[in-house]
Amino acid sequence: MKKTVIGMVSSIIILILCQLISQLLGSLIIIIHLPDFVGNIIAAISYVASVYICLNILAKKYLKINSEELGMPKFKIKCKWAVIAMILPVVVTGCYMMFSGQLYHNEKIATATIVSAGVFYIGIAAGFVEEMVFRGVILHILIKKTNKYIAIIGPSILFGALHLIGGDFSVGSAILVTIAGTFVGIMFSLIALESQSVWNSGIVHALWNIIMAGGIFQVSTKIDNDAIYNYVVHTKSIYFTGGEFGIESSVISIVGYLFVSAIAFMGIKFQEKAFVSK
Repeated sequence: MKKTVIGMVSSIIILILCQLISQLLGSLIIIIHLPDFVGNIIAAISYVASVYICLNILAKKYLKINSEELGMPKFKIKCKWAVIAMILPVVVTGCYMMFSGQLYHNEKIATATIVSAGVFYIGIAAGFVEEMVFRGVILHILIKKTNKYIAIIGPSILFGALHLIGGDFSVGSAILVTIAGTFVGIMFSLIALESQSVWNSGIVHALWNIIMAGGIFQVSTKIDNDAIYNYVVHTKSIYFTGGEFGIESSVISIVGYLFVSAIAFMGIKFQEKAFVSK
């Protein structure tokens, strides 16, 4: 258990340190007067690469297991999860388009900077890195030490609670954030287990971040000056707005997480039945 705890803590420290280093590298690129979008892309590449390398070293040198056992096999994404990755955020966003609202276009914003940050850093880099850490190292070493249920639910609650850090939330919003974060963590865990690869949960995570949090198209109750397009919905219900955190913690998003979780869960059960029949 000591090795398990140290392994989990080490993976989170690796995430934090590599994130800080990648952001510093991106800032240095901008300081030497290269375009902002170049800094964003380089920061994203360095973030993913450094975390992947460090986690592999942690696995081989300390945990004494290979990366495949941590759900990080040769990079390959199933068509099913690539399609679901696109459908989930589009459907959730589409639900909000049925609310009465107004579309705003911020013409003064640096489009290339926002798009590069949203797609490469907030989307691809953050999505895949968090999957390597939470659904790769933490999930799989907990499964080896405990069981699937503890390994899925425990880190998912932690994943949800981490989203409270640095936020100024009301009690209602804090509850929604924790619930939504837990359910989305369970969803990603089930996808990783069903596909036996964090690359599939990673693509779902990445496209969700790009569309829902990348700053290209923002759905909220007020204008976000850091987004290119804003769709401002005319509702104040915390259940539909998600409170201070935004629509990612709304009831609509939670329903989406549960639906995709059900698909992954049924896939796991089908695989188990197929294995038993053999």
